[in-house]
Amino acid sequence: MLEPTRAVVLANAAFPHLEIDVQDDRPDRMITARRVGRYPIARFQAPATVVETVGQRSVAAGLGKYLKLLWQLDGTTRYEDASGALDIKPGNLILTPMNGDYRMDMREGHDALLIAFDPADEPRWSALASDVIGTRIKGGDGTNAAAGGINALLTRGQGDHTAELAARVMIDLALASTRETATQEPPLLARAALSIVRNIADASYGPTDLASDVGMSRRSLYARLGALGTTPGALIRRIRLDRARQDIARNDGRPLLDIALANGFPDGTSFSHAIRRAFGRSPSALREEIAAVGTLPPLGREARLQIK
Repeated sequence: MLEPTRAVVLANAAFPHLEIDVQDDRPDRMITARRVGRYPIARFQAPATVVETVGQRSVAAGLGKYLKLLWQLDGTTRYEDASGALDIKPGNLILTPMNGDYRMDMREGHDALLIAFDPADEPRWSALASDVIGTRIKGGDGTNAAAGGINALLTRGQGDHTAELAARVMIDLALASTRETATQEPPLLARAALSIVRNIADASYGPTDLASDVGMSRRSLYARLGALGTTPGALIRRIRLDRARQDIARNDGRPLLDIALANGFPDGTSFSHAIRRAFGRSPSALREEIAAVGTLPPLGREARLQIK
C-alpha cells in the first residue's frame, strides 16, 4: 500500500470508519472531502479501489448513530455486509449504518458521492430510512436532485449555517424520494440484519428478540423469513459467522476467543465447531489461509442465506 495522500487523510478524518487501500499512484484518483456543519461529505473518483469500513471507529469518534447515503455516479461498486452482497450501479444509491462493518470493492471508473447524518436530527428521518437501510435504491428525480445539491455544497459551499441548512434539505429530499425508488430487495432482511449486528455480542440474542426488534410477532417473522428461504435462527447464525470471518481476516493479533465472544459465540468450543461447519477448517487454520491467499473464503452451503 502506498503512503496515504492528503485526500485520503481528509476522507478518513471525515469518515473515520473507512480503511482505504491505495494500491497505485495513478493521477486519475481524486478524493474530495469536507464537513458542512454537522454533515461529512465526500466524493471518490478513482480507479479500482477497495474500502473496508470499521464500525467501531465511528462509534469511538461519536458517529455511531450516523447513517450514510452513497450515490453511485459512475462505475460499479460491489457492496458486501453481513446480510449479503449487492452490485451498486450508476444511478443507484445505498443507505448504510456507520456503526457496521462492510466492504466496498470499487471497480474501474468508480465515481461516488456520500454524506453522513444523524437520523435523530429530523423527526421523520428514522422512519424514512428504516425500510431502505442496506438495500439498493434505484435513483429518480428526487434522489438525483439531492445528489446535485450535495455535490454543489462539496465543491462550492462555504460551510456556513446556510450551507448546513441546505445539506439538511438535500438529505430530507433523498430520504423522501427513496420510498418511491427502492428496488425489490426485501427491506425486512436489512432491518433484521441491522438488529442482529447491533446485538452481535449477546450470545442469548435469538428469534424472539429479533421479532421484537423488527416490530413483528415471532410467528410472523418465521413466516416472512420462510418465504425468503431462511429462518430467524439461520439468519442470526449466518451473520455471526460472517462477522467472525471478517474479524479473523483482519489478522490483527486479536485472540480467537475474543473474536468468538464479540460475535455472540458463548465459548471457544462452540465457535470452533461453527467455523468448521461453515468453512471446513478450524478458526486458526482459516486465519492462516486468509493470510496466505489474501481473500475471504465464501460461506459454506449451510451458512449461506438463500433468497428466493
